[in-house]
Amino acid sequence: YSPKLVYSVQLGFTGYDAETLPNGSTNIVRDAIVYYVPNAAWNIGFGQTKIKANRARINSSSALQFVDRSIVNSEFNLDRDFGLFGEYNPLRGEGFNLSAKASVTLGEGRNWGSSSGGGLAYTGRVELYPLGRFAAKGDLLEGDFDHEERVRILLAGAYSYNHKAARLSGQRGALMPDGATRNIGSYFVDFILKYRGFAFYTDFMGRTSGDPLFDTDRNAFIYDGCGLNVQTSYLFGSKWEVALRNSTLFPDAEVRPYAGYERWNQTSVAVTRYIIGHSLKVQADASYNYRSRSAADYNRWEIRFQLELGL
Repeated sequence: YSPKLVYSVQLGFTGYDAETLPNGSTNIVRDAIVYYVPNAAWNIGFGQTKIKANRARINSSSALQFVDRSIVNSEFNLDRDFGLFGEYNPLRGEGFNLSAKASVTLGEGRNWGSSSGGGLAYTGRVELYPLGRFAAKGDLLEGDFDHEERVRILLAGAYSYNHKAARLSGQRGALMPDGATRNIGSYFVDFILKYRGFAFYTDFMGRTSGDPLFDTDRNAFIYDGCGLNVQTSYLFGSKWEVALRNSTLFPDAEVRPYAGYERWNQTSVAVTRYIIGHSLKVQADASYNYRSRSAADYNRWEIRFQLELGL
């Protein structure tokens, strides 16, 4: 109809996507959003899509250096939600650049349908590129595919306030007991550096609720705490890549007895052979998991392998 209108629809049919949500809704739809793009710097969207909060979640699952995202992202990411989204992305050449992203959403996550508690989620993110933009949107792809000839850096921060959230993780998780709600704050800080095949990432994120426990159900709790993810990689000219990642979760003292540990550390090493970028690649990674002061000894290895084929 018009080049200023852009739509995105994504459906998921995995076991996770097919699971029924706690309110009985189906979970097949991932993205269903329409954007109005008045010019190259602005876009405004209405519908369901990813909340632009942390770098690791914004990246597509097909653009990762490891078989899956980190345990830190798994715990604290906001995933998808339904509402109004806006982005400001001015292009300023080789010098200092910035982007700003914001959304107002229902707060209960994808395919929920309504916000019965009356609260909304408000999210804002600012991205700074002090040395200019990455080549070919390299900030959205893990690894330095373009072998940046100059150092490129991204420094970003985001905050989300979910007013009267009904689910234990805000946009995700089980319903809170007895129809309870909580105000949940989530914060995110990202850093990326790329230069001539070398890439370095740091993600710091966390969650606060003020009152994470429920007297009526001691098995239900909000995971208040924070996590740190650090990963680095080098991509050789032969399209082989070696990556190393260390991820640590730190639950707050109040919820440690329910989380079952004081600290969860996961160290991973990955080897990837890129055949056609991230569209066709072979990956393998190995992870060592350790939980300190856990109720039972938790000391495990995990080995994964995958062939990624993107059409």
